[in-house]
Formats: sequence, C-alpha cells, structure tokens
Amino acid sequence: MNEIAKCEYCNSDAKGIYYKFFYGRLLRETFKGLGVTTGIERKREYVIIGEGEAFICDQCVNKQRRKIILIFLPFLFTGGLAGFLWIKEHMGLAILFGLIAFGCLIFFRQEVNRYEFFGAGNQLAVKSKRQQYMAKGYNALLTPKERASLRRQCD
Repeated sequence: MNEIAKCEYCNSDAKGIYYKFFYGRLLRETFKGLGVTTGIERKREYVIIGEGEAFICDQCVNKQRRKIILIFLPFLFTGGLAGFLWIKEHMGLAILFGLIAFGCLIFFRQEVNRYEFFGAGNQLAVKSKRQQYMAKGYNALLTPKERASLRRQCD
C-alpha cells in the first residue's frame, strides 16, 4: 500500500512504497571470450547474506521509468522509419535504417538489459542504499529480479 514517508532516494516526503533488495558479497568474478558476436561471458559467485528495504516515492519511480522509455525511443524510431520506408518501396533506405536500429540494439544490449521497467523501484532502492551497505562491507546489492536469475543459474 502507498503511504507517505521520506523517500530514501530524493529525501522528500511523498507517497510511495517500500522496495526490497538483497545484499551480500561478491566472492569471485570470471570473464570468458572477447568476440564481438559472442560477447563476454561473465560468471559471478555471490553469498547472499540478507535482505533489506528502502522507501522510494512514486515520483522517483515514474522518473526512472521515463528514462527507460527514452532509452528505447531511438530503436523504435529507426525501426519504425525502416518499416515505413519498406512500405513506400524505398528498399535501400529501409534496409539501411533497419541495420542501424539492429546495430544500435546489439551495441547497447547490455545497457538495455540492465534496466527493468517494472523493477524501477527496486533499482532505486539498491542505488539509495549502496553506499550505506558498502560501508558495512557488503559489495553486492541485488534487485529481486537479479536474485531470481541467480537461482535459475544455480538450478
């Protein structure tokens, strides 16, 4: 339920909710491969020690979601333009804009994968608490979605 409290991200008194995150330690990180097409395979081993929560206001969550939408707009625009040109039978330009959209998506795929539209509040909770937990010696803060992906990798 929404309640009014002090947002731990922007420090304003506003309506919002508490978002959960997990904290622990990153034990080991290994990298494999450096190919452009294959990418870099990164393996991380964590010890999750506990979970925390942070109050984040609705305004901060909505602002974060708008940032996520702005990241996707160039891909949608160039892809839409390619489709429009294809319909208008400008095949060369359509293929060019399609390749540009696809190239941008590949180039920025890690940046795009990092954002969760529906997990924006959890991301802000992690950001707001990172320094506090780093000072306590915990070097890993994870959103529930990141935690769930760790469980899938272990199974």
